[in-house]
Amino acid sequence: MTVTEEDEDKAKLPEELIEFGSYVWPQGETRRTLEHVFDNVRAELPWVKSDSLEDDPSLKHYSDSKEREAAHTELKKILNRCIAGTLTNWLADGHKALCAVVHPPCGKGYVGDWARDAGLDVVSSIAELAQMQAGQIAVFDGLESSLQRCASQMPRNRELLNSIAACEGRLIVNCNSWTWAFLSSNFEIELLFHDTYTIPSFDGEALAALIGPILASRPKLQLFKSADTGDPIFERSDGALSDPYFGELGKRSLGLPWVAIEMFFNGMLAKDCNEVDETSESVYLRHPKDARLPHSPNNMACLILQNLLIHEPCKPEVIARCVPFDVSIGLWDALTRSGFVTEEQGLFRHCPSHYPAIRSALRATGMNADKL
Repeated sequence: MTVTEEDEDKAKLPEELIEFGSYVWPQGETRRTLEHVFDNVRAELPWVKSDSLEDDPSLKHYSDSKEREAAHTELKKILNRCIAGTLTNWLADGHKALCAVVHPPCGKGYVGDWARDAGLDVVSSIAELAQMQAGQIAVFDGLESSLQRCASQMPRNRELLNSIAACEGRLIVNCNSWTWAFLSSNFEIELLFHDTYTIPSFDGEALAALIGPILASRPKLQLFKSADTGDPIFERSDGALSDPYFGELGKRSLGLPWVAIEMFFNGMLAKDCNEVDETSESVYLRHPKDARLPHSPNNMACLILQNLLIHEPCKPEVIARCVPFDVSIGLWDALTRSGFVTEEQGLFRHCPSHYPAIRSALRATGMNADKL
């Protein structure tokens, strides 16, 4: 990849955060939900066949964990620049005391990491808020782990918000969008803040600019082809991507880059996985079908996932206190086996590649969703 090409790629990447409420969904929310319902119905029709290469039995799943991790590392650098560019300007305006960064749950501490790299104080409790002094600048990281969505904890949730409102100094609050939606509907949290930002959407061009340089060490980028069309996904015509793969990836990932990275590397297929790095073996990219939630009474799987998005990472006992029915025996195992949740050291969180399917399933059942 030449210097000129690298500069062109950088120009396609976002450079700052955007105002909360102005997120541009690559595909309409209602359309995405309807497609989720249609795909589930279509999966039950055995006579409906697909002619895409993803159905070729000679193609096997292929992925490089180093490249996947390199893509996430590069994304962190890009988002760090966005966060730094916006919040540095906000801090330069000394008349504003409270600011929030709201984003979908991602399992990555982008704002907290930026704060630590910038030498800012990072707080995570009511006690630490009470100790802040006039002139101090801090980031409250992990608001979701400091509250619970159940009746007995509502007074404590209000106490937390009162502490944020009353703290001395200047405070930037990092909050996941599902937690924010819960706090907005119950406490109108948005009224506390002078400014609220969110992470910008990554469209197809931005995703190609993010992932392309990671794969540039391969013999030819033209060897990466769409499983639907068989055409190279990085090829351009008149400056624009010729194949619709990345545009579709932007829609399926909801414009969330960490989701798109997982979908991209999970969707790699090759005929001879051992020869991909050394030869001109083509790698085909498919768009994974939405996984189907395990059956459960009273929409329990959806209730669990909605509360998990608000509180993650957390233990099942936390979720059990937030749902109105007893959790079915084995439901957590079923959600793990089907790829919707992951568990590490007893703490559960959603699987990023399944986030669009989770969000669509919750909307399809009429549950409240987050907003950006």
